[in-house]
Amino acid sequence: MSSAVRNPILKAAHNPTRADAAPPISNRPRIVNDVKKGFITSQQSETTSAPTAIHNGPLLSLPQSSEQSHNQSDAMDVDLVSRIVTTLARERVRAELIKSQPRTSTRKPRTCRKCAKHDCGGKKSVDLCRNPCQDCGRITGCRGRNPKRTGGRWTCNVAWEPL
Repeated sequence: MSSAVRNPILKAAHNPTRADAAPPISNRPRIVNDVKKGFITSQQSETTSAPTAIHNGPLLSLPQSSEQSHNQSDAMDVDLVSRIVTTLARERVRAELIKSQPRTSTRKPRTCRKCAKHDCGGKKSVDLCRNPCQDCGRITGCRGRNPKRTGGRWTCNVAWEPL
């Protein structure tokens, strides 16, 4: 937008006489609705000017009797609302913590790729294995199964050969 277009818009937006053109505020007293149950709809009842309730669920209501009971009710309502909000927040935090915690699934223990035993030193390196190979039976000179070729049954003799 060019400055030739923007400047008149800015002057009109910052003009203090714009408040004079605003419609006046109505001086009608506020109507307080006392709904025991349900949700308030925008439909007006023909007999009364109060909105009608359409649902049977509980809803907080404000008493219309005296100022003191009004203040006590407000205090009780504030306490009730704060307890409900706190409970909902705790449930939400608990659900997020459960999602964020990693699953404690145990992984398969590492074994030697030559002899397939859990207590063999070949878990770290095949050179440390002193047991016979599970495929060919040799103790020295065998590298064991190739961990890079997991599909199918690859014995030590075939697993290390190029494809």
